[in-house]
Amino acid sequence: MLEVAIYEAVINIIQHGKTAYPEKDIDVECAITESEARVTVSSHGERYDSTAVDLPDIEAHYRSGKKRGLGIFFIRTLMDRVEYDYRDGMNILTMSKRI
Repeated sequence: MLEVAIYEAVINIIQHGKTAYPEKDIDVECAITESEARVTVSSHGERYDSTAVDLPDIEAHYRSGKKRGLGIFFIRTLMDRVEYDYRDGMNILTMSKRI
C-alpha cells in the first residue's frame, strides 16, 4: 500500500507539476518507527492541496470509461493519514501508515 501511495504522489508531480520546474528535484523522505511508516514527498511548484480535493465516486468513474485519474483517491484511501503543507514554494505531502 505504501509503495502505491508513493508511486501515485510522484507520478502526479511528474505529470501535473514538473514542467514548470524541470531542473528541480522531487524529494522523498521515509521514516519508520515501531508503529508507523511515514513518507514525505516534496516538490517545487504552484500550490496544490490534494487533501482538499473531493474524492471521485469510484463506481461512476469506472462506468464513464475513465482509465486514469485515481491517484489522489488511492493515496487518501490507502494511507491512514495524509497531510499537506506549502512552504517556500514547495508542496509537501506527508503520508502515514500504521504498521
